[in-house]
Amino acid sequence: PPAMSVAATPTAGCGWGPVCVRSQTAALLGRWGPAARRVEREGALAELAERYFTCHGPAQLQDMAWWSGLTARGVRAAVDLAGSRLDREDLDGKTYWSRAAAVKSVSSEPSAHRLPNYDEYFIALRDRSAFSNPSRVQVPGSGKGVFDRHIVVAGGDIVGGWHSTPESGRVTVRASLVAALDGAERKAL
Repeated sequence: PPAMSVAATPTAGCGWGPVCVRSQTAALLGRWGPAARRVEREGALAELAERYFTCHGPAQLQDMAWWSGLTARGVRAAVDLAGSRLDREDLDGKTYWSRAAAVKSVSSEPSAHRLPNYDEYFIALRDRSAFSNPSRVQVPGSGKGVFDRHIVVAGGDIVGGWHSTPESGRVTVRASLVAALDGAERKAL
């Protein structure tokens, strides 16, 4: 594609606009987007907690703190303000939070996924110990090298890594597993 020149640099209140004759333009955000609703701090904290634990739960308070940049005190306040919109569950000495009445469907179908590294499924949590079932995942040493690349998830556990290589008009995907997959999981992968 031809090189694009920048016709304008966005400043406060502006955003990138449409490309016009191969040049990037800027646009006032007020013309493109709806007016932002005004939310007081308490309402914003409660909404942030509800949204985080809806998308990432079950997760711990330290996970939300790491992800959001809030202090531990700020996260506790956010969870308190969200109140009954969140569920608490204590498991193995750890407290996990999730959205109250979240649809918790458990499929009987085996699942396996190839996710990119830095995917929210894995990276949004500070404590990632729940992703490796010690009875299933046999990782020599720390196993960190396996997870430095894209990840393979089977049955909710991170069971290895994967990478792709372009080869003469096609792409080859190779997985390096640290856990055995049953036949159905292997087929799903």
